[in-house]
Amino acid sequence: GNRWSRPKRLNQDDTNAAQFFPAIAVSPNGRINVMWGDFRDDPVETSYHIYYTASEDGGDNWGFTNEELGLDIGDARVTDFPTNPNKAFPQGLFIGDYFSIAATDEEAYMVWADGRLAEFGGTNQKIGFARKQQVSQPEIFLSPNAGPGGETITVQGHGFQPDLEYYLLVSGSTVATGRSNAEGRITASVFIPISGEGPHQVSLVDGSGNFASSSFYMEFGFDNIKTELDNLNEQIQALNAGNATSRLNQQASFEADRLAALESDLATVKGLLQAQAAPAPVVAEPVTIAGFLAGNANAMWGLMALAGLVLGIVFSRLKLDRHRE
Repeated sequence: GNRWSRPKRLNQDDTNAAQFFPAIAVSPNGRINVMWGDFRDDPVETSYHIYYTASEDGGDNWGFTNEELGLDIGDARVTDFPTNPNKAFPQGLFIGDYFSIAATDEEAYMVWADGRLAEFGGTNQKIGFARKQQVSQPEIFLSPNAGPGGETITVQGHGFQPDLEYYLLVSGSTVATGRSNAEGRITASVFIPISGEGPHQVSLVDGSGNFASSSFYMEFGFDNIKTELDNLNEQIQALNAGNATSRLNQQASFEADRLAALESDLATVKGLLQAQAAPAPVVAEPVTIAGFLAGNANAMWGLMALAGLVLGIVFSRLKLDRHRE
């Protein structure tokens, strides 16, 4: 009450839209934080957003600096979806009574009655919440993040609620539980069971609902084993077929060479027999075949050899024909 002034406009828009129900909080360091409902974004002023601004000099100047972006901001929209109070419970009555703000030296925390879901159904009203600085999202890291199935990996998480129970899930199934440390960090080891090749989701969620996930890429799984076995069977079958064909070709080549040698020997024996059976210059008295063979040992052995060669050629040709079939 040391100083009073005339009313001061806090909103920085150039419209004549209605702004209503401000809520005020003063930080320990003296910063004044204000939130309110604002119809500036709706030409027919049916739905409103929540807006925020602050003053560092006791109310003489309004606005704040976004340190992350390096921007000076007069006022900022807080909500990402508008509320139609006529669709909230109970039909817009008392809706501004539930706007509230609290502040520290670094932060401002805001709550309000949020009716966005009523746009997609019946009358509906929830509690909306926001803070000046964006809440950091929890993250997890996997080491390693890829490899064959059946290995143990290390999961590290940060940005979770401190000293709170967590649940570690692989492909939607809980595989481990524990508690985060005082800094909201988590370190856990988890066994990745053998499954199919491809990405498998690894998720971490704490008792307050903070959630983060990543993927472990399984480079070798059950489907790879089946594929490798099928390929191996095909290679074995091809190798067996190739060996069988090679053996048949070698055997057929050997039989053909052997037949050619027998035919050559037969031609030689026939030539010798023809030479020995040629008529002599002086014709003697006729003799029988038996007498001729009995009196000519060379002719007898030649005929026997000829018969053996003929039989050998016949059997060899039959055998070669069977291999070719």
